[in-house]
Amino acid sequence: MRRARLVVLAPVALLAALLAAPSGVLAADAVTVTGTVVRDGAPVTGVAVVVTVTGGDVIASGNTDEGGAFSIDIEAIVGDQVQVSATGQTFRSEPDARGCVHTETPVGRLSTTLEAIPPAPLEVALDQLLTGTVCGATGSPRITPPATDALVGAHGGGSVSGGSLLLVLGVLALAGAGSWVLAARRR
Repeated sequence: MRRARLVVLAPVALLAALLAAPSGVLAADAVTVTGTVVRDGAPVTGVAVVVTVTGGDVIASGNTDEGGAFSIDIEAIVGDQVQVSATGQTFRSEPDARGCVHTETPVGRLSTTLEAIPPAPLEVALDQLLTGTVCGATGSPRITPPATDALVGAHGGGSVSGGSLLLVLGVLALAGAGSWVLAARRR
């Protein structure tokens, strides 16, 4: 009987101790994530940097200085996975003969697990280009050029078009709606 009371009371005592502890004891530590953003090996100035802790709602941001360095404070603990996203300045072309403006935005991303506090400085490479084309009004009403936004790898690899995915999802939605209408008519 006495042993049964101890088994029940031990978890209750542990819970009471945790609840009585100051909230700072259970909270994540303030961590400064530092590093440099580079493109083709050279530091890049004025890059927007966002740091997130995976699986949580901790997000912080900042910009690189004249040496390409950043320093961002977040709340995290050893073992948390941190993701650093960097977005460089967008370059825009002059309108071409069709009135289209082409854009390129260098981006980079790095994921790491915090092994120590403070973490070692990181290097984030702007190794991808987010490209797009925006065209002015066309001469024919109701005709709009297709979207050309794509994410291209560092070595000019393939691109992924959001328009293709949207088209496939639209066809699937229409096919599902058509099946439902036919089923309703048969009843």
